[in-house]
Amino acid sequence: MKNRFLIIALLFSMLCVAQEEDSWQVTHNKTVLLKASTESEAKNTITIKRSDLQKTGFLTLNYSDKTAQRGWERSIILYSKTDLALNTQKGATWKISNAILRLLSKNRNKLLLYTIALPTDPAIRARVRVRRVHLCTIEIRG
Repeated sequence: MKNRFLIIALLFSMLCVAQEEDSWQVTHNKTVLLKASTESEAKNTITIKRSDLQKTGFLTLNYSDKTAQRGWERSIILYSKTDLALNTQKGATWKISNAILRLLSKNRNKLLLYTIALPTDPAIRARVRVRRVHLCTIEIRG
């Protein structure tokens, strides 16, 4: 009996270690600003200078979904501090040019990036409760 319990405990611990978490990376003009795998509004904050938005380039977020489910689609959404959706892109990669980011951040000092996953089947989509996952807070300074 003790051997069975030991074997089950060992298998369970191996499964827990084998599970990988989702992760994401934020780059601006090919410079990595953030790598994260846990949701934290305090820790997952990046700062971009307004003068850097005058240059040509992109802000990119790459989301690595380790627990992807078939029949589900991911969206990454840029929100204002007042919860207004400013930009939405489907897929695991979100990319926006500095020029568009400059326009969206006009009169705003803080932008928030969230992700959601929804089923592609409309019948299932109607029954699913959606939870936004905070990925990154973007502070625009200067």
